[in-house]
Amino acid sequence: MRGASSAADAPPLTAGQDYQDTLAKGQVRFYAVRLPATGTAAAPATAYLSAFAVPGAGSHVGVFDGLDLQLLAGNGTLCGSDHPRFTGPDTAAPVGGVVRRPGTAGSVCREAGTYLLSVARVSAVPSSADVWPLDVSYAAEPALTSAPTASGGAAVPGYAPATAAPPTGAGHPVDGAAGMDGTGTRLSGTGVYTDHLVPGQTRFYRVPVGWGQRLLADAAFGRADVTRPGGFTVGALSVALYSPVRGAVAQETMPYTGQATTLDAQTPRVLYDNRLANDTRVSSAAVAGYYYLAVGLHPDVARWTSGGVDVTLRLRVLGSQQAAPDYAGDAAAAGLTVPHAPGPTAGGSGGGGGTAPGTAPAATGAAAGATGPAAARPVAYGAFGLAAVFTVWPTVLLLRGRRRPVRP
Repeated sequence: MRGASSAADAPPLTAGQDYQDTLAKGQVRFYAVRLPATGTAAAPATAYLSAFAVPGAGSHVGVFDGLDLQLLAGNGTLCGSDHPRFTGPDTAAPVGGVVRRPGTAGSVCREAGTYLLSVARVSAVPSSADVWPLDVSYAAEPALTSAPTASGGAAVPGYAPATAAPPTGAGHPVDGAAGMDGTGTRLSGTGVYTDHLVPGQTRFYRVPVGWGQRLLADAAFGRADVTRPGGFTVGALSVALYSPVRGAVAQETMPYTGQATTLDAQTPRVLYDNRLANDTRVSSAAVAGYYYLAVGLHPDVARWTSGGVDVTLRLRVLGSQQAAPDYAGDAAAAGLTVPHAPGPTAGGSGGGGGTAPGTAPAATGAAAGATGPAAARPVAYGAFGLAAVFTVWPTVLLLRGRRRPVRP
């Protein structure tokens, strides 16, 4: 789909669809979305609209370059905005964000009507003029038939990190995807998986996390073939988690000298009431579905190594899957649920407890020969410079993974 250059010509977005577009330097794209009334003020229907630009490897960007996203009601009222930026100069990572509706009680942003999503590229004069691929998505979460159990942020449990022994055993080889537009590699849950990264590459994986569950992810980076002794890159390794509506949940980076090391990140328990929390580490995980794991290797590592780096992913999906909230509509159509199952099913569709430690079920998507823009397009290094669903990046408080030496 091509977004329009004017609001009057904006093409419509359909809930549950992913769209591929392009964005030139200084350009603005407009998309239209027809939204219903939000329902009750206590448990409203929610629309999540996201856009991510994917600069090519080697693209010259500045630290203040990025995107401006706005969601506008029919009368021009601003109903949501986000301003994601790159995390550093000359690091051409995917950059994007999420805006949501309903807005405040009594606002025009809660009314039925046609809304506009505008996506503007912000670039300094010296930045590259290459055209960026653009991924756009729209997820529609139905209202609830009754109010959530918690009455406010203070009633929502605070964030507490979890600990659990990682699974062991030989890893199942997988090929991570180049993006997270729905064709990414699906991992069945608890298990051990192996992949290989070259400098400048980011790999994406999808993991089913049901209501009441949480995801713990370790990424063990192996030794590199060091060709220039003394090599060192700040922020060389990146591990991040994103929600099914593509909001930031957790991110960790660390330097790399070529020695084996491990990064880990985790989500809180996935609960509907999390969205009421004042702590963004909790509010970021308010919907069930396929959570995204992104693992990246900085391009500068190529200056002093050869051959790339092996990565071992050790995943744990903790807790029993609970019943979904009492939605008034079809949350599955929005991708905000996973099938209830006591264990994994082939292809990663199971979302119960995952597999037992020491096993690694099959993966699907890019690892199984997926096709399409996301499977074919290489993606630059780095975690998305995005906003969590409720907060603007980079001031959002993110869960911090714990750094520790790799296990023998």
